[in-house]
Amino acid sequence: MPVAEANVPESTSYQTTFAGLEAAVFDLDGTLYDQNRFRVATMLKLLVNTAAAPRGAWETIRILRSYRKAQEWMRCHDRELEDLAETQLKLACEWSQADDASVRCRVRVWMEERPTQCLMRYRVPKVVEFLEELKNRGFKIAVCSDYPAVAKLRALGVMHYFKSVKTAQDADVQHFKPHPRVLEAALYELGASAPKAVYFGDRPEVDGIAAHRAGMSFVKTSPRLGFGPLLQMLVGEGRL
Repeated sequence: MPVAEANVPESTSYQTTFAGLEAAVFDLDGTLYDQNRFRVATMLKLLVNTAAAPRGAWETIRILRSYRKAQEWMRCHDRELEDLAETQLKLACEWSQADDASVRCRVRVWMEERPTQCLMRYRVPKVVEFLEELKNRGFKIAVCSDYPAVAKLRALGVMHYFKSVKTAQDADVQHFKPHPRVLEAALYELGASAPKAVYFGDRPEVDGIAAHRAGMSFVKTSPRLGFGPLLQMLVGEGRL
């Protein structure tokens, strides 16, 4: 099982047993599907689809990079906002030097619509089997993501496993991880306590810290290995 990594508080609890747990909360991007492979494939598709207009392709790439950069900047400069999504779009417009309509269109197409068309092929190994086993054992299950999640979960074929789906853009959240509010909101909807919940995520420096701040334990996942090792652990050990 994982050990603490750089930039993660030493007091972060890394889960090594399922005994006594009642809730399992999952990150989405990079945890339930291989985000790196997906991004490479999306970039190639973008270049192919816009081969006749290379200037448009590079504008799209610049916009998407600015949009992601805005998220990371806001993550590091966390503050109370009335509308997290609009602030991110505004920063993306400023940094890409593109107009509002262009930014909204590119973000909608390449970060919301296109992912649902091919996401299934990048689903990590054994995720369905792991979720099924958790459900059969009575776990309360949720997803907490920095981006809208429902369409992606449906594209991955796993939406029905989750009692709660919370995102940074929700009215009761309005913060990116590692702020713990999204996890706290999910636990509230699940009716679960933090000491009896575990958060699965691929980024200890973000997901691990968020879990620590919410009072939860944390398990680092691997897109390459998927949930096979954790499934073996769960089945072999059981749950008290």
